[in-house]
Amino acid sequence: MISKKDLTTIEGIMMLHAVKECSSKRNAAQQLNVSLDTLDKYIHLLEDETGAKMVTATGRGCAITKSGEKILQNIDFIEKCVHNIDKFRQSETEIRGEVHVVYDLSIRSGLHSRIIKYLFKSYPEITLCVDNIVGVPDMRHIEYDISLSYGMPEGQDLVIITSRKIPCKFFASIEYLQNHPSPQSLQDIIAHHSLILSRENWDSINADGIYQDYDYKGIFFSNSDQVAGEVAVNGGGIAVMPYYIGKLENHLVCLDKLECPATNILYLVSHKERKDIPKVRIVLDYYKEMINQL
Repeated sequence: MISKKDLTTIEGIMMLHAVKECSSKRNAAQQLNVSLDTLDKYIHLLEDETGAKMVTATGRGCAITKSGEKILQNIDFIEKCVHNIDKFRQSETEIRGEVHVVYDLSIRSGLHSRIIKYLFKSYPEITLCVDNIVGVPDMRHIEYDISLSYGMPEGQDLVIITSRKIPCKFFASIEYLQNHPSPQSLQDIIAHHSLILSRENWDSINADGIYQDYDYKGIFFSNSDQVAGEVAVNGGGIAVMPYYIGKLENHLVCLDKLECPATNILYLVSHKERKDIPKVRIVLDYYKEMINQL
């Protein structure tokens, strides 16, 4: 059974987490709406209980010590328990209505809705309205509640809910690899194979102008990973694709021994004034969880 002392310890851990997030005791106290003395009291109790220093002063505020980091290693679990209570309350109030989402077309095929059945099971009154567009979405007009894209959308008062670097790899079909010499390097691919990729990824690969030094075999550009994957599956050449997409295609082989310089950054974005609307927040949590599973 949890004791009163345990509850005090948990509260101290949450305050320590706030200090880490704010890099300042004063700012953390303001965010938690408690006095600085109260925050110090809980952290000192935590230090007395563990016999270790939790916070150290820096030139710009403060930082969490290694001992403090160990204490916080399970903070995600505690936060999840708290948020589950919040979600339960929201479900009890019958969250309903439309949530409008816009996807960058280039990520459409890769962001599989593997957990959407759980969203609709928990919140059957929510309606998802999803549009796909070419390029980075324009969020300057409040037409959409949520955006997912490989670039930061345009607009004011936007909030990045989460972002994640998506590494890219080289992929080719089994048939293509059987009929062509196995590539040994990026230079080898450019000189002796056809490349299949997006223009954004080409900009990363050709950042140093390596393309100009070789008698290249040809390049196929697309704004869709689905199209690039289909061309690669049909033996069109070597594709540059986000790893989480290419690995799902049974007919493609990942050339994982070759280093690929291309990296995509996936952004989940909402409006500052809309992100905390209950129905929007539920869908944001859904997409955040989906991105974390990539």
